[in-house]
Amino acid sequence: MHRGLLLLPLGLAGCAQLFGIDNTTGVDAGSSVTLSVQHVSVGATPIKAPQDLTGQTASFLVGDANALMPNTAVIAGPGTWTADIATGTPPALFTLPDLPMGHHDWALPSRAMRGNLVVFEHPNATAPSATSQLALNVTLPAMYNSETLIVYAVGAWMNHVLNATEVPAAMATSITSTIPYSSFAPAQSSVMPARITAADIVLVLEYTGSDLSGVLQAAPFDQTDATDMITGTMVAVTHDKPLSVPVPANIATRFSAVRPAVGAPATSWVISAAPGATVGTSFGPQLLTGAPAAADTMITAMYGNPFESLQWPAIFNLTAVGTRTYTFNTVPVSLNAALAAYVDASATDAPFTAGLPTTVTIDQTQLTTDGQMVAINTAKPIEITFSPDQSTNTVYTAQIDELTADMTAMTVKRTPVFAGVSTEHTFDIPSDLLVSGHTYVLRAGALQGGYTQAASGDLQTWSFPVSYGQLDAGVFTVQ
Repeated sequence: MHRGLLLLPLGLAGCAQLFGIDNTTGVDAGSSVTLSVQHVSVGATPIKAPQDLTGQTASFLVGDANALMPNTAVIAGPGTWTADIATGTPPALFTLPDLPMGHHDWALPSRAMRGNLVVFEHPNATAPSATSQLALNVTLPAMYNSETLIVYAVGAWMNHVLNATEVPAAMATSITSTIPYSSFAPAQSSVMPARITAADIVLVLEYTGSDLSGVLQAAPFDQTDATDMITGTMVAVTHDKPLSVPVPANIATRFSAVRPAVGAPATSWVISAAPGATVGTSFGPQLLTGAPAAADTMITAMYGNPFESLQWPAIFNLTAVGTRTYTFNTVPVSLNAALAAYVDASATDAPFTAGLPTTVTIDQTQLTTDGQMVAINTAKPIEITFSPDQSTNTVYTAQIDELTADMTAMTVKRTPVFAGVSTEHTFDIPSDLLVSGHTYVLRAGALQGGYTQAASGDLQTWSFPVSYGQLDAGVFTVQ
């Protein structure tokens, strides 16, 4: 996962001028509603602090499906907004720095909501120097035989796959190569390139196929503008942990019900060591991946996790994805339906318990085909609702992205304009959030597990296992 709230790193655009914030205090606590956001920097370990709300906006929406009135919130303390509302559990509409063009929306049955902004970073990160290099002098666990070699800085979240000029010669027993840090890439698209610090864990990883077979944890260092040395002996990974998980039944049948229709789902799995597992992210160094064959009923393998001493548990993720393609302004865009399960890799089951949304409706228009024109009633809130195929879910999510085509690069950009989290699969949002003539895609989601305290307004407490289902509804243009 990435910079942003775990469920939906998205938001709501165009309303900052409507929902302004006054940096004052003094609201009567007895009649107030609150929204608290914690900033979580996921590096080698998660580091938590109140979110800086400077320049951000928040409002609590009071009303019903016929009218929503924004009640402006004020900053009541570090990371906390509040508003003087005597009764009810009004939804919160707010901005955070992860969504410069949009807003978040939480609709939970609580007068005191709280959640996390999860960011893959180390605090106080600084940009790397163009002259920085890493010099490797690393002994391999066995003679080199075309294994994949990666340098991975957990915390800075930068990595580099050694290329043909950097890997050892065949049958060599060590890596001796100097690599410009400018050739490193972010491990996730949301990561900003950062200089390595002594708080990071720098790894040299060896993969035999997709299997982590060797690892070196480098001595801590603060990166300089010159050449920094990484030396040591790589240790062979002991494959002492069994994976034994059944493949969920009836996957294809569940996907056959979604509209717009998608292709036959492809199923794959990955085991990762997750530094941020306690805050709900499974992302981290890969331990093993695979894909079950069509006739498989069980997934079995042996793997090792050399990072247990760092408190990075092994998380197993099983995913089934069915895709479709829509041509937007002559540029193809890939859309999907998906089911996923995340469990501790020692678990004996990873079921798809979350509901898979099958149809999505916006303002009484079913988004069951791509390319529709949708009329929005600007006199009342926009209603979004969808039908998951399993009704027992912890929370529901909805995100709307605006589509724009880059004709030079022949790509389609998805810009978040709304991201909602609710305990109901119906969302009411202000009608001016969608613009006439603009084109959007709405992704509906259902999550079972994970945020087990969501019904009391808590999106900070997290535990595995969790299952998630999502559907990209039909692309639509507002009339």
